[in-house]
Amino acid sequence: MEDLGEIVYVLGIKVTRNRVDRTIYLSQELYIHKILDEFGMLNCKPVSTPINLGPDLAYSTSLLSQFLDSPSDDHVAAFKRILRYLQRTKGFLLVLGGNNPSSIISGFTDSDWGSNYDGKSFSGFGVLFGGLITWKTKKQSTAALLTTKAELNGLVKLAQDVLWLKKLLVNLKIHPSVQLRCDNQGAVALCHNPLYHHKTQHLNIKLNWLRDLTINKEISLSYIPTSNMWADIFTKGLCERKNQTFCQKLGLIALPSKRAY
Repeated sequence: MEDLGEIVYVLGIKVTRNRVDRTIYLSQELYIHKILDEFGMLNCKPVSTPINLGPDLAYSTSLLSQFLDSPSDDHVAAFKRILRYLQRTKGFLLVLGGNNPSSIISGFTDSDWGSNYDGKSFSGFGVLFGGLITWKTKKQSTAALLTTKAELNGLVKLAQDVLWLKKLLVNLKIHPSVQLRCDNQGAVALCHNPLYHHKTQHLNIKLNWLRDLTINKEISLSYIPTSNMWADIFTKGLCERKNQTFCQKLGLIALPSKRAY
């Protein structure tokens, strides 16, 4: 094994370490510059949101990726808007760590309901442990008959990822607790209520799995108001104010000299 010194770049990501504040800053500014150059948009006019009313691009890229084989003019225009958003936010950094280390894995999930042209829903989640360490946006494989089902599908995916992360940390002699948050009161209530519901009989396996996790105290699941659910950024386009607020909650910041908002 060879010591190459302080890490500077890894997988195209610039890494800056602040030992005093115990933080790590991740930046993809050079990679964004390369993308803008490739599509002839180095001097494009920036915009403040990645998609017309994502971390912040997750939803936009997931939505457009459905049309790679045969994009229309509208899809190309939406793609160029994403590039213009990157132009505005290329100086953003993802901040990890700090002087207040957490012993809690916090997961937030949100799902829309049947927003896609085929009636299927989008789910998205983010996981915090000393910063945003994983996130995902994905179209669900089947159409959900209820908003609650769409939310439960998202909760299952989040719980699977978080439990894998918890096992990894336990192997490293770290024993965190797990807190999951959802903005659908019906989904949260069903996970805490062991009674049978005929309207959700087709969800029994997923429901029982989530209930078992809750009963066995492997996870703590609670409701959070939609206004505070920053996982919204993974499932829909947001206005500039909300996009800015949720980016900050994700730990995406701009250095003072590169302030984008």
